[in-house]
Amino acid sequence: PPPDRILVGLHDDGGARWMLEHGVPGCCLVHHVVQREPILLDYAPYREAGITVICRLNWGYADGTGTLPRPDDREAFVEAVVETMLAARGVDYFHIGNEPNNRQEWPGFGTAQEFPLTAEYVVEIYNEIWRRVRGRVRMGPPPLDPYFGPGSNNREWWVYFLDNVLGADALFLHAKTQTNNPAETRSRARFGDDPLTWQYLHLRAVETALAIVPDRFRTVPVFVTELNPQHRDRIGGPIGWRPDNDAWVHEALRYFRDERPVTGVVFYRYDLAGDQAPFGLCDKPAILNAIAEEARG
Repeated sequence: PPPDRILVGLHDDGGARWMLEHGVPGCCLVHHVVQREPILLDYAPYREAGITVICRLNWGYADGTGTLPRPDDREAFVEAVVETMLAARGVDYFHIGNEPNNRQEWPGFGTAQEFPLTAEYVVEIYNEIWRRVRGRVRMGPPPLDPYFGPGSNNREWWVYFLDNVLGADALFLHAKTQTNNPAETRSRARFGDDPLTWQYLHLRAVETALAIVPDRFRTVPVFVTELNPQHRDRIGGPIGWRPDNDAWVHEALRYFRDERPVTGVVFYRYDLAGDQAPFGLCDKPAILNAIAEEARG
């Protein structure tokens, strides 16, 4: 059965600070760029306040820099990430990179210098880091974009991750509904075109991921580290949250509590960042209040 309580929280450093300042327990996702040099991370005050901190370390973002480096920078990146992880304070879990199956996260995306990431390449980097931090830091493979296509089957990536990573202390997933309609949180609609006809369009994409988790990972915690509606009103229309859509928050959490045994969910996102600004919640008090209410139980 689902757990009695699901950890609830926000994405971004700003979201984590908001939780700390407002006395909201739960879980958060913070993200930092690490390239050739380690960085210092101190989230001890958050852990002491009852906030589970998940930290994503990436080479860059979906702006052409890429979530993971090219091979020429791989060795320096791994060294910097390992040093960063071992020195960090107050971080409960790490994952390295984000949605590597989505071309927008590849180095040089959209240019003649685009470097295609592969499941094999991602796992090689992951295993290099795992060997050096195992037992001292908790980590898991990066979450995939469960809706990305055509021409790419994220299930193949997920199976390869689960079969080939040396170990994992947690699993990380992403989930969304295609619009702000709260009824979609329980929808069983699936994609209509190959190669994703097996995949749900909405939150139940979590179910297809969990259904094939092997026994060796059945007891590790599972976090949905990006949870949001994608489009405001219709598929293909403007993206982002409707500012008054607190009902979506309650219905999404009701789904997870009723049907799926996840450890925690992180609402995407808090900051008004670039082309992702429509997802920012810092100026949407109705939704923040609903998240705080759910987090406090």
